[in-house]
Amino acid sequence: MISWLFKRGLSKHIKRELTPMNHALESSFTKIKEEFLHVHKRVDDHYHNHNKFLQRLEQIESRLLGIEQKFTSIIEDRNEEEEEPSIRPSESEWNSLTTLQKNLLEIMAKLHEEGAKSWIPLKQLVEERYPDKNYEDVRPLISSYITLLMEYNLIKKKRVGKQVFISLTKILLKPKSANV
Repeated sequence: MISWLFKRGLSKHIKRELTPMNHALESSFTKIKEEFLHVHKRVDDHYHNHNKFLQRLEQIESRLLGIEQKFTSIIEDRNEEEEEPSIRPSESEWNSLTTLQKNLLEIMAKLHEEGAKSWIPLKQLVEERYPDKNYEDVRPLISSYITLLMEYNLIKKKRVGKQVFISLTKILLKPKSANV
């Protein structure tokens, strides 16, 4: 007879203790579910952004490839222009050169072959042509001849610091011309 009292008291005790625990567990699982949904949404957003970045990267790569192709074609065009110059010295231009100018071209060709350098210091050319004269005394005369030879596109000139370098153009280097 007393057992029904204990069962009834036990069930009230269980209800009183388990109901708050049940609510706590329910709210905890609800929060965990919300966190999972939030993480899932963030992963989806990152995946979507990642795909956008990949598409933009592919666009940039394709643009760079286009620029690179244009750049290489420009360089190839320049190399073809340098290899096959359209301006050749005419017979009248060659005949209009003085013997000193022709002699300077011969010395340059000799220095080019001996030294295997394409750019020769102007001072070396002057010392080769006028070994007994001072460079500063002869430089203006040689510079004027160099300028004329540049106009005929027979040589090119560049300045590095205070020193001037000269080189034969492809016109004179390629074919073994009987002119030089």
